[in-house]
Amino acid sequence: VNQDDSGEREFNVGDAKLTAKKIFGKKWLNASFYRAKVDVSRAQTVKSAFLVNYDRAAITDSASNWVNQNRRAANIQLFGDWKKKIHYGLVVGDGINSSGFRDAQNNRAVSIGGQSNPMFGGKIRFSPFDGWEETKRTETYFGQGKHISLGVGKFILNGVKFQPNSDADFSEVDRELLNLEFSAHYHNLFLQAEYFDFDGAVADFDADTMQIGTSDGYYVLGEYVMPELSFIAPFLKYSKWDTFKELDGHERETFSAGINWYLRGNSTKVGLVYERDERDFAIGNRDVNIFRITSQLFF
Repeated sequence: VNQDDSGEREFNVGDAKLTAKKIFGKKWLNASFYRAKVDVSRAQTVKSAFLVNYDRAAITDSASNWVNQNRRAANIQLFGDWKKKIHYGLVVGDGINSSGFRDAQNNRAVSIGGQSNPMFGGKIRFSPFDGWEETKRTETYFGQGKHISLGVGKFILNGVKFQPNSDADFSEVDRELLNLEFSAHYHNLFLQAEYFDFDGAVADFDADTMQIGTSDGYYVLGEYVMPELSFIAPFLKYSKWDTFKELDGHERETFSAGINWYLRGNSTKVGLVYERDERDFAIGNRDVNIFRITSQLFF
């Protein structure tokens, strides 16, 4: 447990959990203890090996550290589903660490002095149509099956005490995260989108006057896989993020276009990706063009 600002530090453990299934004989009542992913974002919940684009949208990286460290930390969760049509998850757990506590400029706080309350929240997902239930959290379907899923999550962490810079006293902020998600696929076509609303954003840790406000944004991802062409799959992704809504100059837009070749599903695949990242004048004032060749061997 990250007591104050200790805990993970330079070493991070992934999932390390004990799961209790069918509590009291109820299929919909399950629990996990110690350390498991909190579903603050669909893109962050899906395993890296099952992603269309390895670089998740930057806004989802912020969501993964908004109320708990690296979307895990220590926690207890209750979860389950009803006939795969309705999925729920409830969580109470540890808060954040200074390594992931950033301002709108992406500067890191000096230290965290603790949180007055545990992080808590929950998420519910719904597949509205019979025969279109989501049975697995993935972005890669290889032209098989179909699903539609809608979800909403809310997570709260109050009383975060932080030191913004080495010359400042400790301040306090309450943080909330709202996540809306949509995903669907029909054989070859896959679509996914998420919206995030962040409350408790800090404009600049180095400013003379601390400004606390809000942040929001979204991304949209689409892929079309062609089994008849050896499972070659072009994809597009667009994201827009206002890192501090109360001030001008904090918008970030990112466009990605690529193509994957699934030689053996997720076990062996290669890809080519182009990305353009545009940042407004208050958050870097720069445009970056990136080309990547990617490969994956997953066992």
